[in-house]
Amino acid sequence: MLPTNVFLFKRRFLFTGLWLLIMTSPMQSMALPEQYGGLKGYISANIDSPPSDYGFGVSYYVSTWALLKKPIANFQIGLPSTWITPNNSTFNQPLCPSGTTARDNWSERGPYYQDVFQTIEGGFGFWVNTQFTSAIPKYRMNATADCYTKQMISSPGWGFTSTTALSPDLMGIAQLSNHILVPPDGLTFTPQTQGEVMGIAWMALPLNFTPASSRIISYIKTTIGSLINPNKAQMTQTGDQTWTLFINAQNFKGPIAFYIPDYWSRLSDNYKVIVGRGLDAQPAIMNGGAMEFNTVPYFEATDVNNINYSKIPQLQFPVDENGQTLLMEGIYFYSKQGIYTPLKNALNADTSIPTSFNIDTASAWIPTCHANPLHFTQGNNIELIGIDEIVKTFASQKNGRCLFGLQWSAAAKGLADFPSYFMQQGDKRTAIDAEKVPAVIQLTSQEFIPAFFGNTYQVLDKDAQTAWNQWASDQLISVKLNDGSNVQYRWYKFVDQPSLQNLHLTPEQKNALQAMIVKLHKAWATDNAFMPAPPNNSTLVNVDNVLLVTPPAGLEYGYVPIVTNQGMK
Repeated sequence: MLPTNVFLFKRRFLFTGLWLLIMTSPMQSMALPEQYGGLKGYISANIDSPPSDYGFGVSYYVSTWALLKKPIANFQIGLPSTWITPNNSTFNQPLCPSGTTARDNWSERGPYYQDVFQTIEGGFGFWVNTQFTSAIPKYRMNATADCYTKQMISSPGWGFTSTTALSPDLMGIAQLSNHILVPPDGLTFTPQTQGEVMGIAWMALPLNFTPASSRIISYIKTTIGSLINPNKAQMTQTGDQTWTLFINAQNFKGPIAFYIPDYWSRLSDNYKVIVGRGLDAQPAIMNGGAMEFNTVPYFEATDVNNINYSKIPQLQFPVDENGQTLLMEGIYFYSKQGIYTPLKNALNADTSIPTSFNIDTASAWIPTCHANPLHFTQGNNIELIGIDEIVKTFASQKNGRCLFGLQWSAAAKGLADFPSYFMQQGDKRTAIDAEKVPAVIQLTSQEFIPAFFGNTYQVLDKDAQTAWNQWASDQLISVKLNDGSNVQYRWYKFVDQPSLQNLHLTPEQKNALQAMIVKLHKAWATDNAFMPAPPNNSTLVNVDNVLLVTPPAGLEYGYVPIVTNQGMK
């Protein structure tokens, strides 16, 4: 069997060839070759850095909408999101060892590689590696713990770029919620979504996996009946910061999943310089919010005067009565008093579990934000100009909290169109209306390759299958998402879910962890908003209803639904 990425490339190549054959038939206009790099850049804002004590969580609201009228292939744009990294600003040694992608290839990030060492990123968006495309964006977690070397982790069981489940030693996300599914292709939302917002929070929780906040790196024989070799065991410090995703939507509120602390400390096993430098132990920093324009196809054509014209897909943005598109709002940074310390105290003293984030001055800090001017390039980094005559960025404060978005020059409430056509002028290309494109070059009639369904997410590796076989119920349940895919899932006892199998927890550790999760499940309902409401009184988005599940009788607390397959059947 071909590797997934090779198979997908061949499939895309065959599909593209078929599409070009159709487009060049006698009934169609002349087809131009579809190129990549049609729109590169960011819509971004800088956010003031908080005081050093406020690095234990961040919450904010982002808008989501159908960026395209219909999905197309080979397209990737992230809607508003951010990057969270461990705060190593005073650490003056390379965080990435030799042999990692960043250290060996990205010298411009050196000498310390602080911004590419470890990150939590992802968000709403459209990605080239999405297998089941939809006009409505999906939400995907994403993180790297090893300088972008191995696959980034985006769901309990799968990485960001492969449809084959990860081997147990590479998994990094644990399912926490017992009321929502986390498909590897991303969370889906209702088809009517058009500018609603979702609250997103990444919070450090004190979910200790081992009593001494350390782990034993076990060397296990690969033969049948493998045993731990105590002579080769070594100790690596792992902190107890469990970075957990909370969301605030119309029909679901609360935590979903978390990155296992062990995930962040693995790189230090053989690089002792960075022990204690990962997100399991260090406070975090977040310095901005942005839409990232990554992979956008485009067409080019030249007229008889040797003037070049180009076309990108028509991008659309929701606009309010003020001619604005709200992208991000209501940012808070949290100290340990935000939820970490109150939760730790409650778990240790067996008192009431906190059900929201503290937002007093000792617990939360509100930044200001500063919009950056729009700057985009195309092709071989050709600057695009004239866009700021149509739309500009803005940043303001409302109720003392940051608002960041776009201000359109002549857009009524509804949808505004981003420039789609550009004309070469010297060494730049300027935005123009479609009417200014010469009809003879047939640029306006070109159609981008439509999106198509890809491969099935599945478990193939034998060792991985062993980790997946510890389910609590034999029932395999199927639901159909509004992206057209079918998701299958089973119920697992929390400590028996696949991503925790490689930790080799003792029975005592498992019992303590399981008891803690039962307490959280009992305390955290799905209708209680943990984070403050959006300052702009924005409407909350609705999660795809089929993703919301109810634990079966006998498995109400301490059990989680784990997706085991996502495909077309």
